[in-house]
Amino acid sequence: MYKIFKGFTPAEVLLTIVIIAIIAVMTLPAVMQNFRHSEIETRLKKFYSTMENAIRLSQVDHGSSAQWDTTMAYNDIKSLYNWFDEYIMQYTKLLLNCNQNSNKKCLAEYSYCTIPDRCTTSTISTSSIMYIFLDGSSIVALTGGSTQISRRSFHIRFDINGAKKPNMLGKDVFSFRFKDGHLYCDDHKGTTGSGSVSISDSRETLISSCKSDPQTCTCLLMKDGWVIKKDYPY
Repeated sequence: MYKIFKGFTPAEVLLTIVIIAIIAVMTLPAVMQNFRHSEIETRLKKFYSTMENAIRLSQVDHGSSAQWDTTMAYNDIKSLYNWFDEYIMQYTKLLLNCNQNSNKKCLAEYSYCTIPDRCTTSTISTSSIMYIFLDGSSIVALTGGSTQISRRSFHIRFDINGAKKPNMLGKDVFSFRFKDGHLYCDDHKGTTGSGSVSISDSRETLISSCKSDPQTCTCLLMKDGWVIKKDYPY
């Protein structure tokens, strides 16, 4: 340190340190945001790849997804766990399978929202099924409607950091839909409750939808190749 400031007066040393500190304060938020975006992008890519690979392996053992069981009862948590255990999750590496698991991470109450007046709270152990991956990320799955069981359609919410906050759709929680043996982005406008989007829609349409219906933000990210661009709403 002495060699760096050799020849400087005390006032000049102090001024230099102050300038360095100001620059650090100004650039740190951007550095942290870039790191956060990189973490989200990496985990989303990994999750999507993991699930697609699990589906392919399951088709080797169970045949085409069109042949997979559709006899589960609507909103029956036990049968939903059994279905996912058999057809999907046994082909992934898990930290916790929350089926009959009393671990506190499996009993956490999550609030998935983007702004306070759109928050909805659900207790994972009673309303849906949950799995926690080795890296601490988790998924919550529930049926996509009583008439959709025959199509093997489920809503899947992927939380990149599990129970850690903010637990907000579009920020650290991303909504998918499993349907007919494939994993898609969740195209349903769940917040406003009407309509849907498509990954084939324009970016402008998807950005607008993401702002008002964060459940559809996954479609925007999927269209952008899992890259968070500067105009991403959250």
